[in-house]
Parts: sequence; C-alpha cells; structure tokens
Amino acid sequence: MKTATQIKFDTIVKEGFTPLLKPLSFKKKALNYYRRLAEVGHIINIQKSSYGDRDNIRFRINIGIFEPKFWLGYYDFKHTGQVPDYPTEPVCIIRKTINKLRGRNDLWYEVDENTDEQELIKRVQEDIQQYILPFFNQYNSVEKIFYSTDSIFSPFGVLVFYGEHGYIEKAQAVYNELLQRVNPLAERTLKGYAKKYGLNI
Repeated sequence: MKTATQIKFDTIVKEGFTPLLKPLSFKKKALNYYRRLAEVGHIINIQKSSYGDRDNIRFRINIGIFEPKFWLGYYDFKHTGQVPDYPTEPVCIIRKTINKLRGRNDLWYEVDENTDEQELIKRVQEDIQQYILPFFNQYNSVEKIFYSTDSIFSPFGVLVFYGEHGYIEKAQAVYNELLQRVNPLAERTLKGYAKKYGLNI
C-alpha cells in the first residue's frame, strides 16, 4: 500500500508533467518522457534521490538531446542498427539537469506528507515552461547540435558525432587532439574510431 507521500508524488507526475508534455507529442514510459522529432529526440527524466524513502521523496529533472546517428556509433554495442524506441537520458549526446538550466546546485523538489502538491505542481510546470522547453527549442535539428555551445559530454562522443555525420575535417582535428592525451588503455578504441571514419592515424 502506498504512503501519503508516494500518492502525492504520483499526483505531481500525473498532473505536473503529463498535461504539459502530452500535447507536445511526448510519450511517457516509467519516469521518462520522450519526444521524437525528424532528426533528434527530447527526453525528460524524473530522477528520485537514492537518499529518500517512502515518506520523504526528493526528485530532480534531467533532460537530454537524443541523436540517433550518434547513438548508433557510440552505444550500439551489439551492432543491431536499430535505434531504441524509448531511449534514456544517460545515452543522450547533450545532457542537462534543471539545476544547470537554472544555475543552481541544490535544486531538488521535496515531497513529504505535509507537501502542498498543487504548489509543487505549479513550480514544476514553471520550470518546464521557462527553462526546459526553451532549451529543447534550441536543439530541434542535427545542425543545431553541430553549432552548439553546450558541450557533448564525452570527448570520444564528439569524435563519433562528427564522424557519423561526415564532418571529417572536424573529426580529424578532434582525433589529433585526443591522441595527445588519451589514456593508453583507451588508445586502441580511439584508433578504432579513426579507422572507421577514414581518418589519418
């Protein structure tokens, strides 16, 4: 049987996120919302803190820009050639938290039996509308990732992104830079990417 806190949390998700995101073509699976566009995808993840319990739930919002070619080049370890129907935030090419978007390091939404869930729903919706959706609007195509000022989380990921999209001069420049400081244990992987994209090793 669910506690009062768990019921409040479920209400916050159901009334705070879904009514805003469903009309924008986001589909929900567990605590993730995903919207697939022509070239990229947008992901919102509701992350519960591991320090919470049934009577005290803390959560934050993680968001990501999913890029299919990048995923196939970087995460398709079994070489299926099939992009996941519901990708998750950790495999996104660009990842952010609501904390970063708001410029705060301590932003966790907190729910307990005394929480006014309607007030918290209002806060969540304001953050979605004022910070998250405008961020997504900046990234609705591959070209906008190419010109991004937000960093791709992994240096190897940058190389893969350029390689998969045929930006060979860019890929070569990244490879040359990485080669100067790569961990010896990762050098074989780096050279494997270089070979795949036809770079000068």
